[in-house]
Amino acid sequence: QEQDSPSWFNPQEVWQVAQYCQTLLRSGVSPREIGIISPYRKQVMKIREMLRSLFITEIKVGSVEEFQGQEMAIIILSTTRSTKGMGCEDWTSSIGFLSNPKRMNVAVT
Repeated sequence: QEQDSPSWFNPQEVWQVAQYCQTLLRSGVSPREIGIISPYRKQVMKIREMLRSLFITEIKVGSVEEFQGQEMAIIILSTTRSTKGMGCEDWTSSIGFLSNPKRMNVAVT
């Protein structure tokens, strides 16, 4: 988390997502067949920055809502966090999957 935003990001996961993308692209998958979903704006921004730094520009990266109703051959779901400890803060800030359980349903379907 950065001081100017309540949104979360995970640098290690950003790096791992980029590695998955490079592997998929090297194996012949078209970048237009790959989508990356993250529930946090800051994580979306960091993934986009990382992919741009690797000259990967055609992979769609966005929030759950940006992918609703769309289909892609490959979806990478970057959940950003796996800690239970911040749940109360998420509820009071109305961020994350905890504030709207339907978002997780959209992400996995």
